[in-house]
Amino acid sequence: MRMLATSRPILQRIENLDAVPSRQDLHEKAAAHAEEVFARKGEAPILWLIAHGLTVWWIETPWQSQYEKDLFTRMMRSVMADYRAHAYAFVSEVVFASIRDEEPEKVAELLALAERDGVASLPARYRDDALVVSSFDRDGDCQLTRYLVTVRKRGPNFLGPRIDEETSGHPEGRLWNLLK
Repeated sequence: MRMLATSRPILQRIENLDAVPSRQDLHEKAAAHAEEVFARKGEAPILWLIAHGLTVWWIETPWQSQYEKDLFTRMMRSVMADYRAHAYAFVSEVVFASIRDEEPEKVAELLALAERDGVASLPARYRDDALVVSSFDRDGDCQLTRYLVTVRKRGPNFLGPRIDEETSGHPEGRLWNLLK
């Protein structure tokens, strides 16, 4: 069976700069943009800032399924390779397990649920919502910033303080360093 994407990437803008932007420059642009959009809307789009030479592409990929996530991730990897991108930043909202102070049997049960149905399926007290900004360059350098998100039943969600995390040890993941 052939699946079709229902979402389409959106080229938000093309930025032409006077100097080649560094990974750190992209990271700060992405974080500032995410903070501003989140303050207005209570959410942030899935956004890529891709730098090649003096140009930065701002591309939104609003995926609606795991299939689209995989498709758009492969597409972004291909675009970055074809255009010899030297750095990129990525913004997305994520949900991660936050299981504390539970008996080992309960932890095993919750982890099995998360593996089977996804972390978002965990009861709210066992997960944290976050906005994450990550950036990478061809040298393998990376940076990670996260903001805990307070999800509200009424009104827009809001961001907690910015937390810049150490990325030593080169963490791995499907969306981690697509420039490799």
